[in-house]
Amino acid sequence: MSGHRLVCWLASVQCTHRLNARSIVACLVAANIVWSGVGIVRSSVSGLMIDLAIEDQNKLQKALEPYTESGVQYHALRTRNQRGVSLLSLHLLVPRRWTVQRGHRY
Repeated sequence: MSGHRLVCWLASVQCTHRLNARSIVACLVAANIVWSGVGIVRSSVSGLMIDLAIEDQNKLQKALEPYTESGVQYHALRTRNQRGVSLLSLHLLVPRRWTVQRGHRY
């Protein structure tokens, strides 16, 4: 149900004080379609990136360990392989006192 139809439907309910059962069912069906669509998009996006293997996580933790001692934090490590190329994604948090320039130096 589009936005202007929903507004018209709500206005007609206010004016006539009657609910049309078909309209209620249509709203429920529309909500179900939206909910299903969100679930499909969420699962397809999460399927693009998979969690790192344990040995790769250990290698990455060893590589990032010197930076964590200076206050850098990271989480959400994910990777995927595409045509023999490994792609890595992670969330990196630097201390608040760091400037952007210092963050880019690493």
